[in-house]
Amino acid sequence: MPLYLVRAGSKGEFEDNFLQDNRVYLRWGGAFPNRNIAKMADYEQIKTAMIAQNPDEQVRKLINGAGQINAFVHTMQIGDWIVLPLKRKAAIAVGEITSAYTFDPRAEEDFRHFRNVRWLNTSIPRNVFDKDLLFSFGAFMTVCRITRNDAENRVKRLAANNWQASANILGDVARTVGGDTGQAHEDSAPLDLEELARDQLSELIRRKFKGIAMERLVEGILKAQGFVTCAHLKKNAIKGTRV
Repeated sequence: MPLYLVRAGSKGEFEDNFLQDNRVYLRWGGAFPNRNIAKMADYEQIKTAMIAQNPDEQVRKLINGAGQINAFVHTMQIGDWIVLPLKRKAAIAVGEITSAYTFDPRAEEDFRHFRNVRWLNTSIPRNVFDKDLLFSFGAFMTVCRITRNDAENRVKRLAANNWQASANILGDVARTVGGDTGQAHEDSAPLDLEELARDQLSELIRRKFKGIAMERLVEGILKAQGFVTCAHLKKNAIKGTRV
């Protein structure tokens, strides 16, 4: 089954709604708040409506958006898996699509377009995933299909291994989809540099600061924020770090 990336707002402001409602909501710029997009038969109709509705926007941006909306409404299928990178903690949620696209005109405007989801795990540490997968998950898009490096099968192998990291074999060479195809893939998207930088910084801290060195790092951060700290623990006195 295909694997899709979805996002719950640029700052993760809708994460609780996604996880608690067992749904993924279409979060592309408030497009079509009062229209059932399923009545637009395909990508071309969505693109035409987008351009007509937003005459002052750049056409390239609207084409990109139409591809993402088409993926959410028409291309995704029941049984497909999704990954939701979380912004409020260093974790990723993975779920399975369990319904067709639904439009609810009675809902609040931000939550009218959705699909139901069965969440398989809502708090998988980011460091469980290999760097090339995190790179794909960093695509700066609201909705897109992840196609690089056999990502679909590797995420499913992680699930079968109870979300425990193990030696992974890289899959196929990246598959590039360009142009006005109506398909939203991670290859056509810019990267979320903030998210990738956070991953690299976390990895560096884990490698460079262990034991008492981690304690001193935490102490330095707390002092910089105006806190008063106690004396260092003796080396090897206890395992772990107390804050």
